[in-house]
Amino acid sequence: MLHICGEMRSPDRGSTAGAASWTDRERSEWAARRASEASQSPPQRKILRRARTKVRSFFSHFANLRGHDVSYK
Repeated sequence: MLHICGEMRSPDRGSTAGAASWTDRERSEWAARRASEASQSPPQRKILRRARTKVRSFFSHFANLRGHDVSYK
């Protein structure tokens, strides 16, 4: 019956007042979004940049062996 009236919850239930429960929910949703973002795969742009750098270093090595001056900016 207490949850219907909106009276104070007991301390073992987690919140001090029923009116403040939206702040608890908002905070927990924010924490859940942050955890979800942290568990996602790395951004595609960083993966492509790293792969491009590896390809450039690979081909510039062979270009230097053939005598070509290759400089990437």
